[in-house]
Amino acid sequence: MNKKKITEAGNSEQRATEKVKAVQYFSDEYLSYCSTLSVEQILVFLEEFRLLHAETTPPDKFTTQEN
Repeated sequence: MNKKKITEAGNSEQRATEKVKAVQYFSDEYLSYCSTLSVEQILVFLEEFRLLHAETTPPDKFTTQEN
């Protein structure tokens, strides 16, 4: 009985660490809108998306150098 509980906990921990891939569906209207975006608008979107999904460094990893 204890062995089963450990196995179940192990499985849930494994599922928690697995990466999840999102599926996106785009409407024809949205794709049409995106085709009208300027290069600058696309670059702004990409930069904001990068910042939103960027991994952050924990504060203890930051170091300052004094000259």
